Amino acid sequence: MKTRYRIQAIAAISLLAACSYLEENPRTAQVPSTVYTTEGGVRSVLVGCYVQLTSSNYYSSGLTHMGVNSVMLASKNSQSNQVTCQVGTMSPITDNFMTRPFQAIYTGINQCNDLLANLAECDLGEDFRLAVEAEAKFLRAFHYFNIVRLFGRCPLRVTPCETIEDTYCERSSLRKVYAQILEDLQFAFDHMPDKDKQAVGYPHRWAARAFMAKVYVQMACLTQDHFDCTKEPEEERYTPQERAEFWQNGYDAALEVYQSGKYQLAPLYASLWNNRSKNTEESIFEVQFNKSYGTDFGITIISLDGHAYTPPGAAESIAGYSVYAPNYNGDNTNWGRLRPTKWVFCEHWTRYGNGKRCNDISTSAELNADPRFNVTYQYYTDDKDGVPGTQTFFPNRGFGISNLAGIMPYLRKYWYDEYNGRNDQNMKVFRYADLLLTLAEAANEIGLTGEAVGYVNQVLDRAADADGNGVRDAGETQPVQWPTGMNQVDFRNDVMFERIFELLGENHEMFDVRRRGADYLERCMERNNYWRAMAKETVANGGWGKNAGANYHNTEVGYDYSNRSFLVQNLFFPIPKNEIQHNSLIPESDQNLGWENQ
Repeated sequence: MKTRYRIQAIAAISLLAACSYLEENPRTAQVPSTVYTTEGGVRSVLVGCYVQLTSSNYYSSGLTHMGVNSVMLASKNSQSNQVTCQVGTMSPITDNFMTRPFQAIYTGINQCNDLLANLAECDLGEDFRLAVEAEAKFLRAFHYFNIVRLFGRCPLRVTPCETIEDTYCERSSLRKVYAQILEDLQFAFDHMPDKDKQAVGYPHRWAARAFMAKVYVQMACLTQDHFDCTKEPEEERYTPQERAEFWQNGYDAALEVYQSGKYQLAPLYASLWNNRSKNTEESIFEVQFNKSYGTDFGITIISLDGHAYTPPGAAESIAGYSVYAPNYNGDNTNWGRLRPTKWVFCEHWTRYGNGKRCNDISTSAELNADPRFNVTYQYYTDDKDGVPGTQTFFPNRGFGISNLAGIMPYLRKYWYDEYNGRNDQNMKVFRYADLLLTLAEAANEIGLTGEAVGYVNQVLDRAADADGNGVRDAGETQPVQWPTGMNQVDFRNDVMFERIFELLGENHEMFDVRRRGADYLERCMERNNYWRAMAKETVANGGWGKNAGANYHNTEVGYDYSNRSFLVQNLFFPIPKNEIQHNSLIPESDQNLGWENQ
């Protein structure tokens, strides 16, 4: 019989020791016998549930680093070690980047279950209890939505774990997990406060409805390949008719949010990405981070080695590698650990650039191109030792160099110019532009392609509006609008790439690259390989970058996707090995397809 050394049950008293999610500060431990007797005590437990999102193994670092397994992002751990973590390389045995988020998500689920179980017995006003129950169920649905998209079939618990034996749980079908998610989100929509009655930074009822749209679209995308990968029982698999209904349900939910007027696009894309941009009119759900409290309870956004996301120009004494934001620390190696792969930059530039070829880019702030370039990417040059433009990197440095510092562009969205050792930036989990693209995707699938183009063009018009005046002026030509006469197939292909260009670095990559099935995963790999081949040709002919060298093959990942089983295997991550070893109800034979006995 297996012995479990990891207990996911979290006592209420440990939750209450957590730091504030926003401005509330429940630092004093309270005993469970009294905490549920007052609204303030119950609210403290709910705040503790939100705090779990900020842990170093969840949105602070662990979950976000799984984004490298997406073809769209890569990771550099050190100057001498380019770690691409390409699709298919994660190990269920040794990879903590997978194990730690799995544990962190289930910790969050159990916190919600504990709150819900105790809340049912407390003697407080019904309206208050329903509102708290709704928020807890919203969070539980959110956690399960993350886990089921990453790992497929998963253990499903809606009651708290109080003993070691309680933590043993078999994997439930996708059908059952998604049914629970939708049930929780519907309850949340029915009972969460409306926008004008909810505190800033907390989701209101329309966030639940928006997530229902994303859930239905995710369900509609599930193919036989997905079901094969996670070994879904035949009788539990969705039928084609059900999937068609999910597209309609996703459209209906997204349209309802759209027509509610509760959210809108921020006038200026760049305004979403500065150190004061929190909880804007575009925000549907953000993980709140606050540098004021330090890192004792994981409230600060921290990197994998305990250092905060940091900006270019930080003091040279600051060591370590940040996860997303660029950071120059004096040794030419560190503008951020996670970075866009070059094919993403090149595809974006080819579609929405200013007419130059990629290897003719000559500044770090090209004009007359999609304004999102200069917000999303740090490219070509940056300051070094206080001298502007003296540190060069992609595409200035080309497709292959001996010094790994410059071989890729960097994510600029999390630039934080008031860095003092900590970072205040929130993690934007779901924003209105995402909702519009989700609505467009669903509209196209139910035959409303012309209407769908209109939703995408709203996103493109805002992106083009470089001065934020709410109008696409004559000179604001990129990104170009999509034509109303697009056919369904072209739209289906292009909207997924538009999601990359609009949402890059916002933790959608690892989900989106798998959501559309093996064919879309193959297409991303094909584009990656295309630009890799282009690199070979241009380097061989002396082109592309002024410092391009012959060792491009050491820094460019090529995929062999000729074997479809490889693609199917990677539609979900493997269940972490330690979960199988210590959960007596998950046998090795129930591991996801292709990962057994590793």
